[in-house]
Amino acid sequence: MNAPQRNQVLLTVLSLMLCAVSVWAWFHYMERTWQSSHYRSEAALSNPMLAAERLLTARGQKVVVHNNLTGALRRTPDAGVILVANNVNVMTPAQAQQLLAWVAKGGVLINTADTRANSEANASEVAPLSTQFDTWLEFTDSDDEDAAQAAEPTEADSAAETTAETPAEAAPSDDGETGEPTITDNAAAPPEAAADTAEPATDDSEPAPEEAEAPAPAAAPKAKLPRNMVELQLPGLPYPLRMARQGGYLDWGGDAPEPEWGDTDGEHIRAYRHGKGQVILLSHMPFANDNLREADHGELLVALASHGNADKPFWIVQGLDMPTWQEALWAYVPLGLISLGLALLLWLWSAVMRFGPLLPDPQTDRRALMEHIDASGRWLWHARNGRVTLLQAMRNATLAQLLRRSPDLQRLQPDALAQHLAERHKLPLELVELALHKAPANHPIDFFRQIQTLQTLRTSHER
Repeated sequence: MNAPQRNQVLLTVLSLMLCAVSVWAWFHYMERTWQSSHYRSEAALSNPMLAAERLLTARGQKVVVHNNLTGALRRTPDAGVILVANNVNVMTPAQAQQLLAWVAKGGVLINTADTRANSEANASEVAPLSTQFDTWLEFTDSDDEDAAQAAEPTEADSAAETTAETPAEAAPSDDGETGEPTITDNAAAPPEAAADTAEPATDDSEPAPEEAEAPAPAAAPKAKLPRNMVELQLPGLPYPLRMARQGGYLDWGGDAPEPEWGDTDGEHIRAYRHGKGQVILLSHMPFANDNLREADHGELLVALASHGNADKPFWIVQGLDMPTWQEALWAYVPLGLISLGLALLLWLWSAVMRFGPLLPDPQTDRRALMEHIDASGRWLWHARNGRVTLLQAMRNATLAQLLRRSPDLQRLQPDALAQHLAERHKLPLELVELALHKAPANHPIDFFRQIQTLQTLRTSHER
């Protein structure tokens, strides 16, 4: 092959390789494909039991979520199962008694156990459920965990145990061959079967050699659970479920009742009978968003939901945290809040201005003379003999003015004086006599006419 042909072949191979790389790059980089990525939504961050809620809802179970136990227990719970999801604070004895009374009627309560109290004196106050069933939550120390890991059988030990359980292989023969274990006629079958099947030998024929039966196949060894798993058998399920371990475990004392069911070790889930219902204590919460996907936790949740009344909802209580002060006040003193609101409305109704704009504040530094005269007149009008004093003072001042201007009037009698003044000033005689000689009037209008007539007579003589 000459040089031009060799170059042509090399160019063809390079072109094919370039085409193959281009096709691969197109389908790898240019074609849109789905890729899964771990994502946690805002709803999941705010609700740690969102996955459990949606799983039960998808199975047709009605789910009711409560933010705290105080709000959930304002009245008798109307639920088939109550799951206390986040035991962050202690449960009060009153709440525990209310829950146990509800469980005794047929309810199912699921809750994590409490740690042991610092002293036995307040154990019933801070951990009433664990005290009731004498079941507590303990945590494994690092030294104990290392010792348990060292004591756990290794793969070699498991293989040795499996070999010991199966029929032993035959030892090598003298000829150096290793084969199936030598099985004698007596060992091939039970004695009863050998007696029934054996035929007596005759003189004419020799007995046929018996064929050695093959050994029965050994039962397959049970698959060993991983170290971080435990098994539990729920009533009504034909197969066991697996549950993941965590750092804590359940520890029970001598006063703990016998559980109806639980895991194989009894250290992670224990179901106690209480009346017609059950109290299920857990070492941890396997139904949170991060734990529900592990092992058989989802199937376990669905199975526990079926233990309660099917026609009643499944309650999820997010935690035992205390309610807000508004919720606590409304829960304990609703009548007091209503009374306080009504009293505040009445006070506002009496205090606000209902008509017109707001008036300016009066000036208290000084007052006009007419205000003092008006106040004195009002006081004399209501005082005893006050009207007599006012009218007599006005009469004396008017008569003094008349006699000063017309001295000849002093010689006239009272009736003649009244007649003369009425004709002179063109006033009714009755009105002049009322002003000069009559007693003070009781009605304000009549009294005002007396004063006005005297003022008219006085003013006319001042000119």
